Amino acid sequence: MMRRSILDRSDAPRLTVLVDEAAFHKVTGEVLKEQIRHLLAPKPPVQVQIITDDAGPHPALSGSFVVMVFPNDPSIVYLEQSLSGLFLEDEEEVDHYERLFTAAQAVALTTEETVAFLENKLSTQ
Repeated sequence: MMRRSILDRSDAPRLTVLVDEAAFHKVTGEVLKEQIRHLLAPKPPVQVQIITDDAGPHPALSGSFVVMVFPNDPSIVYLEQSLSGLFLEDEEEVDHYERLFTAAQAVALTTEETVAFLENKLSTQ
């Protein structure tokens, strides 16, 4: 809950999240409906985009990652693993993940298309 409150601050960080459609096949029923409602709830600093199955294989299939961009410091990448996490600070590695994110975002639905996708998913559950 405390992490979520960060997004309500006046100086909230901007967050862009790409979600593979496969994630919506992992849960069903009320749990899925609640998760979709949560994604549809407006949060100005949060932008959600879905990568649909129709996109086929995409650049981010190798695993999840977080690219953190700071106004006055170099960007870093966080890789979460099952037992630990890893921060990457090497410029080439960070550039690689920034390119991966950009390429994955290019095949994702726009935010407007994502809202329509989620509303349709919610209505068919």
